[in-house]
Amino acid sequence: MENKIHLAIVSHIRKTAIEEFLLPLTDEQILRQMFFNYRAGKGLRLTILGIQIMRKHFRGYEIKVPDDEQFKPAHMIYLDQHAKMPYYCGKDEIVVYDHWIGIKLKLVEGRLSLLMKID
Repeated sequence: MENKIHLAIVSHIRKTAIEEFLLPLTDEQILRQMFFNYRAGKGLRLTILGIQIMRKHFRGYEIKVPDDEQFKPAHMIYLDQHAKMPYYCGKDEIVVYDHWIGIKLKLVEGRLSLLMKID
């Protein structure tokens, strides 16, 4: 677990102890519960549990995804390569904790396909 973001999140969870059910778990077990794509210190895509926990502790950019926009594997790859902070992709929303991606997504009204073309 080399990623400083992962370390900071686990440390914060342990200090606040809001999610008591996570406390007996190892740091790696917590990260695997919170992140879909956690691997060797990488991967910031949040699970449903992960976004629920993050929403309790931090403010993110919540962006509605237009009805005609569908998530594709290329979108996940883009976010995996560019996001420096955790993010969540739901059916009709993207929640990002990365300031720059949040601003860009708001400017393109949640159209990740358009952001990929212009970025």
